[in-house]
Amino acid sequence: MTFQYGIAAIIVVLLVIVFLWKGIKKIAAWALLIIVAIALFGTVFGLDLFNDITDITENFPTARKLFLLNDNGIRAGFELSIVGTGDVSFIDEKTLTSYQSSLKDLDTVRGDYYKLIIIDAKAFTVNSLSLNGNDLSASQILDVIRSDNPRERAVDFIRSSQSLPDTPEVRRYIEKQLKDSSIETDADMRASLFAQLFVAEMGKSPLSLTRGMAQGTIIIYPETITFKVIKILPESITEKIIQNLQ
Repeated sequence: MTFQYGIAAIIVVLLVIVFLWKGIKKIAAWALLIIVAIALFGTVFGLDLFNDITDITENFPTARKLFLLNDNGIRAGFELSIVGTGDVSFIDEKTLTSYQSSLKDLDTVRGDYYKLIIIDAKAFTVNSLSLNGNDLSASQILDVIRSDNPRERAVDFIRSSQSLPDTPEVRRYIEKQLKDSSIETDADMRASLFAQLFVAEMGKSPLSLTRGMAQGTIIIYPETITFKVIKILPESITEKIIQNLQ
């Protein structure tokens, strides 16, 4: 990249010197310089965009990403490499608190993750999400996430969906099932529901992510040049690009 920029810069300088040496009027020389500079900027922009797209294509699908739910503060989080594999790690309450206190310094929050993705609760619009047989809307799932005891609420949902009696033995059985799914704390429960919401929302439309970015309900950090371009592209163009990539 540095070599390419260097060659381009040398060409610009040589062109300017040649035209000035041949006695072109000052205003014409400046006009030429501006035209060449614009062309050079376009080349540099194109190279940056190409390199960034290549990086995202190669790394985004498999690199470690940190997902945080912003709902009047950081409420849940999980880390994920490959979407759809089920290989999800939940973020504990202590770490979430540290993220909340560092929100003004996204580099600190991101750490060594490839991307930090902060999703506002307003981004979720799915009409139905199945929680062990119970069809719940995004707003209902968010109500569980916002509650002080989401794990207990989930136990009640599961018990009622299977028409099980409300006994200590039944509750312990369901809690064990949750534990076997790596859901041991309220923070785990919130993260699990958040992850399910994310997968459902992304599955609803391939444009959910880009639409959220354009609307400001989804932040991807660092926001490299590709994501900056996506935010300003008309949705119809973005849709055609995504369709061609599928």
